[in-house]
Amino acid sequence: MTKYGEVTVGGVTDVVSMEVTASSGAACATCSVVALDSSFSVGDPITLSAAFGVDSGTIFTGYVDTVTLENPPGVYRIEGRDLLSLALDYLIVVASTEETDWFNPRLQFFHTAPLAVINDILGLCGLSATGSAGSGWELGNAIDGTPFQLVSAWDAIQQICGIGAWKVWCDPSGVIHFGSVLDYGSGGGTFNVGDDGNIVSAKYGRSNEDLRNKIVVIGENGSYTATASASSPYLPPGFYKTAVVSTDLVGNQGMAEATAAANLQAWNRLTEITTIEAVGSPSVWLYSPVSVNEPFTGAPGGMVTSVTHRIDGNGYKTSFTAKVVS
Repeated sequence: MTKYGEVTVGGVTDVVSMEVTASSGAACATCSVVALDSSFSVGDPITLSAAFGVDSGTIFTGYVDTVTLENPPGVYRIEGRDLLSLALDYLIVVASTEETDWFNPRLQFFHTAPLAVINDILGLCGLSATGSAGSGWELGNAIDGTPFQLVSAWDAIQQICGIGAWKVWCDPSGVIHFGSVLDYGSGGGTFNVGDDGNIVSAKYGRSNEDLRNKIVVIGENGSYTATASASSPYLPPGFYKTAVVSTDLVGNQGMAEATAAANLQAWNRLTEITTIEAVGSPSVWLYSPVSVNEPFTGAPGGMVTSVTHRIDGNGYKTSFTAKVVS
């Protein structure tokens, strides 16, 4: 296996295969390691590193969810998720007290800035995020009580992210970030064809699947509303694909208008997707910037929106999709 790629996993012996997958459509990255022996237990921290040539790095940090022994062929299968799995599994339950509305208890915070409120929620799970997105925004209803009840911490975070077209993600080293949906993450790379290239296969497609050229915002108790729209050259004249942002966390008219504008900027664009299978590239991760030089498809690369690293007897391959965001 050294010829094609190397894997480092503390707690296992003789790795047979390893796969790590992350996607913008999933709360957390997942890993699966098959080995001839293992000392891992459920709940243990796990870190995976990989290498191909001179390119090496950590590709996963998280916790073990399951350990399965399989015979035949006599192997251990260790599966885990990254740190945001704690937010996905944490159920927000607010008990009624004298300080809360008996019929509608709410989770109360001491902050109104989006990142601060997200960190209040992540703090319930022992986590925290870093980032500069949402500067100048203030969430309505945050201190008086946010309408988060019987939802996961992750779902609560997603409600906040939908307001300003934001996202929260965990990088492979275990750092949690808060940013715009248009913000790049760390890592990245350049992919080429030819004898010295690293591309195995490439696809490039364009569609209006994710395009939204009309945003309707409904704020607290329906008191604050706003609409932003623009014509699109990728839709029939006068036709609008609409997205709705409805939340009590939009607490004033200015915020409603800012929410509509931010989401229109983020989603009123052609969906351009590059799909690449390449030799092992451990520096490519979710939201990494990538450039592609492949003359037949003309694939431009962009921001990675899904990635899979796989090492097995056939070598080390990295497959990813990337979306144009600029």
